Amino acid sequence: MDLFIETSFEKSSSAEVALSEDPNAWPSEVLQQLFKAMPFVADFEPHVQLDPVDGERGYGFGAIQVTNKTEMQLGTPEEAMQEAGVRSAKIPIVIRDRMLQPLDLLVTDNSEMLPLTEARLRQAIFRPQIFDITGTTPGDMSMIGQLYPPYRQNYGFGGGGATMSAGPMGKEGRLVSSSSPELLTAIAPTIERAHYDEWKTALAEKGLQAAFVKNAHARPAVAMLLDSEPMEGRYKMAEAILGQVKPDVAQLVRMGEGEYLVKSASARLWMVRQERMSRPEALRVFGQKTVLAADISGSATLTADGADGADDEEDHLEDTPALVSEFGIYRVEDLRGRSLVGYVFPALLDTDGTSLPISLFTDGSEAAVQGEIFGVRVEGGASLFEGEPRGHGAFFRTFPDGHGEATLPLTLEASLGSGQGVSYLGKTFTEREIDVQITPDVAHVTEAGGAMLIPSDMQWLSLDETSPVILASARTKTAEAKAFLDSVTIRAGGEGSFSFQGAPLRKLGAEACSFLETDDALFLLGALGVPSEVAARKLAEATTGARPVTVGVRRTIEPIGKAGEQAKKLAGERLQQLPNLRRSLVKEAGEIPDPVAVDTVLALGFLNPENIRTFIEYLPRIDNAQKKMCELLLAARLGLRDVPVAAIERAIRTTEEVIEGLRIIAFQTSS
Repeated sequence: MDLFIETSFEKSSSAEVALSEDPNAWPSEVLQQLFKAMPFVADFEPHVQLDPVDGERGYGFGAIQVTNKTEMQLGTPEEAMQEAGVRSAKIPIVIRDRMLQPLDLLVTDNSEMLPLTEARLRQAIFRPQIFDITGTTPGDMSMIGQLYPPYRQNYGFGGGGATMSAGPMGKEGRLVSSSSPELLTAIAPTIERAHYDEWKTALAEKGLQAAFVKNAHARPAVAMLLDSEPMEGRYKMAEAILGQVKPDVAQLVRMGEGEYLVKSASARLWMVRQERMSRPEALRVFGQKTVLAADISGSATLTADGADGADDEEDHLEDTPALVSEFGIYRVEDLRGRSLVGYVFPALLDTDGTSLPISLFTDGSEAAVQGEIFGVRVEGGASLFEGEPRGHGAFFRTFPDGHGEATLPLTLEASLGSGQGVSYLGKTFTEREIDVQITPDVAHVTEAGGAMLIPSDMQWLSLDETSPVILASARTKTAEAKAFLDSVTIRAGGEGSFSFQGAPLRKLGAEACSFLETDDALFLLGALGVPSEVAARKLAEATTGARPVTVGVRRTIEPIGKAGEQAKKLAGERLQQLPNLRRSLVKEAGEIPDPVAVDTVLALGFLNPENIRTFIEYLPRIDNAQKKMCELLLAARLGLRDVPVAAIERAIRTTEEVIEGLRIIAFQTSS
């Protein structure tokens, strides 16, 4: 049995210090206390400024101005100091009843209030310029050596130990904007059950319940947490590891105006993922051509088959179809091998006159609107039939030099007015209603006041009587001829119903490859490595021929099964490698009168390896919350009532510890 109890005392600057009765001695005593609590300030030039001071009442207020060490005289104009590269920061001084409040806050030159730490102070002050005059003697270490050590504190090179800008997680991360959801909302799906139960147990304390009820700023966060469904640990991490597997197939399905469903999967780890996207997100991820294809046909399937861009010696022959880039008459081929001759408009105009990478083919009886059209130019063939604007069609015109242009297909539902003032109520292919006006006042298609303006010399090309057709590209046969791993058999059970059989699918199970709709059938074939054009043609053959069709494939579907268990095991190993930055501040959150700070402080109690990336992405918002807490702390020390000083001090110190840890992880991850 030990005779002594081992204890450890943590050095802290949060205690008040009694000053002497003589206010003239206060500046030196404040400076002594600063050096005692923050020894690193000795690397700088601190100057105490106390005004006003009331010795009889024991009151004083001011700041310690901290600058770089320099031979410039004290009192030099601020503009001159800045031009010389001398930066400054201030440490607020609050004296009440001859008691010096803790010197633990820092005000930067752009009026941001932060906790006073060595890293924060160096980051706020050190912006050295070549015009600054060093104050060190020749025998001492050079200023450059002090400002730029080779490595310091495991989170930054140079900068005198200043922390690196945290920003996103690694080079592929993102910055969180002010419109992003609150931190608690962002991490809600990753809250572990053990941490959630711990929080509910703490919340059950009557005194704490009363604090949260009184603090209106904390109620929304508590309500959101009570509605959350905690998760079992390690599963989200496993899903993230599996998510790193590159998909072999992706499908974009138009759900409605401005909304899309994205499906993706990898043949190596078969687990179909689905998520919804807005149109801007879809354009950013898939590009304009794919989104337009989904808008027109309802869906677009992309496969990692490597066939796109495949070259072949036959591509150089004159009669080999090539990508159509100019208006004219072309011979094309559909997916069933039929040869068609008609007009091709290679780039269609949007409602505002923007040229879009999508083409239109029509021979009067059949028409195709798709991203790329391949064909062989011919001298004669079909004619463009002009008609009265009505029904489904497009506006077009040709020029004497042989050039031609057309709009995206529109559906005109009603006409208003007559003669030169006629206008139409129409719909775009995305079902957006728009007014269409034919006017001689414009030379090009444009959009103004919500209406699509059409030049008066454009004609109407009716597509009402045409049948839709899908055209083949010149690369289809080249892609289809590549070496196959195996083959599967397609059977059509009617219009839009397909079943698949074959060795590459035997691990998948019959229920996952039977009676699939067209989009699902294209998705499955894409995962097997079948180019989308070949897949569409094979499905068409199975439907029209009423017989089984065989198609060569390049992959085998492997169910997730054991891979999922391996991912969970790997996730467990990764969990052990990450530092534990979680801090429980439930009591402090109930007393902080700021919603942003409450959200951040509560969220720290649910930090875990599953959501540490989210916390790093939200570092700018966490920094902002801490600034608000620092402002509240200074206000409380100056006399603001109903603000608990001790709670805010603990919250600031703890939040700073977490911020430093997150920045270390962010820097190490991006290195």
